[in-house]
Amino acid sequence: MIGQDLRYLIPAAMDHVYLNAAVIGPTPMSALTAATAAELEWQEVGPGHLPFYQGVRVEASRFQQRLQSLFPGGSVHLAYTHRQALMIVFYGMQWAPGDAIVTTDQEDATMLGAILEVARRFRLRVSILKVGQGDYLDQLEAALDASTRLVAVSHVSAETGWALAMADVAERLKPWPRVRLLVDGAHAWGHIDLDIEATGADFYVLCGHKWLMAPPPAAALWVRHFRAGELLTISPDEDREQRLTRLQALDWTIQGTQLSAPAIQPWPRLVGWGVCVDYFEEEGFGQHTAYHFELANELRTAIKDLKQVEVLDPKDPSMRTSLVVIRSRVLATKDFAERLWSQNIFVHPLSGERGIRASWASFNTQDDVQSLLQGIEAAHFTA
Repeated sequence: MIGQDLRYLIPAAMDHVYLNAAVIGPTPMSALTAATAAELEWQEVGPGHLPFYQGVRVEASRFQQRLQSLFPGGSVHLAYTHRQALMIVFYGMQWAPGDAIVTTDQEDATMLGAILEVARRFRLRVSILKVGQGDYLDQLEAALDASTRLVAVSHVSAETGWALAMADVAERLKPWPRVRLLVDGAHAWGHIDLDIEATGADFYVLCGHKWLMAPPPAAALWVRHFRAGELLTISPDEDREQRLTRLQALDWTIQGTQLSAPAIQPWPRLVGWGVCVDYFEEEGFGQHTAYHFELANELRTAIKDLKQVEVLDPKDPSMRTSLVVIRSRVLATKDFAERLWSQNIFVHPLSGERGIRASWASFNTQDDVQSLLQGIEAAHFTA
């Protein structure tokens, strides 16, 4: 289900031009209904009723396995939030003072906050690659040294919408066997064609409440099979007695790669998430991402005729996605965004006067492209 057919199921897209899936994708009514029904069933039965609790754990595990089947080569760990998925890696690493992290100037607040927290906690050094200012791969090579333990980067930038070549990043890390690659794919799944194993990532964060439109928050962490034993924050599925024995022995070693599904807390959200995955699997993830990109390219072509604005695209066409950043030559970012909001066109303002960001998703249509173009002209009419 793509385009107008999907739009009919989304209240936010009926009366507005909704171009902000990169923050939160509006959830289809069918997924909201399924999640609400699951919530009501949980409360009616009683969330602490053991048979129900155990049944929900089985269903959550099945959903976990469903995600794992979409992304082979690793184990999937369901997380409550995007931040928690990142922290499983950041606090799972065995750091020493003076170890180093490499990241980029394109990270969102969640990634930056996580890096800052762990750097202060463990006294780490941080190097920042300037994407868009020279070759970021050459910068990466220059930043790597014997103290580097982790490269933590976004697959798709929240700031510019540019996609980094993750396989090339992983290739540059091969001479450094102690370095691990953490990829924040919050803006990737459902937005671009995604083969996690081919990215070369050791750890990959997935987000379900953006382009997949699941009830927020929805997140997961993919861990390459032979890396699971390195993270102290991920434990095998042990029973209570095993856990007590390990605590008494102060045994912190990790054995096996079995990851535990979360307990009952996110169950209704997982139900809604499953409905949204159904929509993407119906036509195929590739069809959805191609549709987004076609709309974005239609906008890129048409906007060249508008003299008041410019599109901030990378020089390398392979880095382009369906996230389009538009800068006004006349209006400040805040004014630009507010003038579009007043016309019921929902875009996202970016910091540092970068401009506004328009996120194209499966429920958008060509009418939205025309509405945005008209909205931009109207916003500049009195400027």
